[in-house]
Amino acid sequence: MSGRPEVLFVCRHNSGRSQIAAGLMRARFGDVVTVLSGGIEPADAVNPHGAAALLARGIDIRHQLPRRVTDDELRTAAVVVTLVDGIELPRHDGVRHERWILPDPAQWSAVEILPLVDDIEHRVSDLATRV
Repeated sequence: MSGRPEVLFVCRHNSGRSQIAAGLMRARFGDVVTVLSGGIEPADAVNPHGAAALLARGIDIRHQLPRRVTDDELRTAAVVVTLVDGIELPRHDGVRHERWILPDPAQWSAVEILPLVDDIEHRVSDLATRV
């Protein structure tokens, strides 16, 4: 245990939105928070366009693998951020929940995903001031 608050990003497949958010939070604020991400139906790989967009910003998430979020993570996180509508996660005392309704970039091109990455980066920066 690092003593730092945990921020958990959750989306359906843990391949796009949650991986982008976690990568940005870890790179920009990983010295003050512990960052986790997961999905409820994990995909086989990280979205390559999301990974490329972050790599262009000096953040390499290409080695990340989508994974299933655990109840233990939902119980111990300081903040759980759900990045899609339609997912209802268990709630635990003392855990703050936020929902960022963001579109699914699974079929988007490398250019189409860039505004989403910008949006997530702004949201992550705002969240870091409130954790």
